[in-house]
Amino acid sequence: MIAHRRVNFLAVLAIAFLAVGCERLDYTQYVVSNASLADQAIIKKTVQSAATEAGLVDKTEASIIPATIAFYVQPVPHFPLSLGARMVGDSAVIDLACFHPGFFLKDSVFEAAEIRLTTELSNNFGTRLTLPDIKHRVP
Repeated sequence: MIAHRRVNFLAVLAIAFLAVGCERLDYTQYVVSNASLADQAIIKKTVQSAATEAGLVDKTEASIIPATIAFYVQPVPHFPLSLGARMVGDSAVIDLACFHPGFFLKDSVFEAAEIRLTTELSNNFGTRLTLPDIKHRVP
């Protein structure tokens, strides 16, 4: 009987957890060290192609971030995906972020953009490309 109550309690708890929902921040940062003007052009083209594939809108002109290379946002009312590239010192920093409901799965648009960016940036910049962990991200 006690085991049955525990199972019922866990089932109710799981349903409540799913009903209330959770929110998740998916965030990937890429850093290209010693980024020249030619590198910045490649980064801009790479970001643009990933953004176009993901259905993002160009908001570069509206960016308030200094030294913006490119900035794109998903045209949805809630939880838009954003993709931006900027210069910080001599490094180019590319930020891909999406705050969305759900706890277990990445947003599919985020995941597709992340795969494309990782592949293209790795191919173009090799060992000059790093993906800093959460403690070492560029603000």
